[in-house]
Amino acid sequence: MAKKSLAAGGLLLIVSLLLWARPTPGQYDQPGPVQLDANGEAWAQKTLKRLTLEEKVGQMLVVLARTQFFNQENSEYQRLLETIRKGGKPYHADLLKNEHKETQAWAAYAEGKSEDAIRMMREVADTQDKVGKGETESPAREMLADMLLEMNRPKEALAEYEVALKTDPNRFNELNGAAQAAEKLDQKEKAGQYYAQLLKNCQGIDSDRPELAKAKTLVAAK
Repeated sequence: MAKKSLAAGGLLLIVSLLLWARPTPGQYDQPGPVQLDANGEAWAQKTLKRLTLEEKVGQMLVVLARTQFFNQENSEYQRLLETIRKGGKPYHADLLKNEHKETQAWAAYAEGKSEDAIRMMREVADTQDKVGKGETESPAREMLADMLLEMNRPKEALAEYEVALKTDPNRFNELNGAAQAAEKLDQKEKAGQYYAQLLKNCQGIDSDRPELAKAKTLVAAK
């Protein structure tokens, strides 16, 4: 009972901090500057083109909340992690640290610090392989493969996609990414296999996603 109360208290503390105050009127009326290098801008534009209309609308919706960024050495951030560790699900603290590092990795990538980005994302991926992923939309191994593919390093990307597919088989993005990487390596048979599996998984689904249209064209041409 005490553990449940402590866990609930920790969760309440986090929620209270997030909702502590609303922005002042007009605080965010004007967009702030976005500092991206050429690689970051190219990645942003390419990602935007890949989004469906529904996903683009989703990017426009945000929860009104006041948050403050803490680096991992910040004493307040460490105190929050310790509160979570003392709760009923202490592993949530490690999941938060992983999410923090994933964010840092993408930030480094957008700033053109490719090797730092890969190192940080690989650390999270290796940790997830050992202890599990928890609730996540995109496994870190998949994001690592995405990064490498965006950097035009298809051989490394394909290797990471194939590792990811062993633990998370048949994920749409992993199959599509593996097929693209194989294409870049001129491994047409392997690319066709991944595209064929992607189409099989989506059979009967009415979708205009460009990835599926491309897969149909290439599989039909075999």
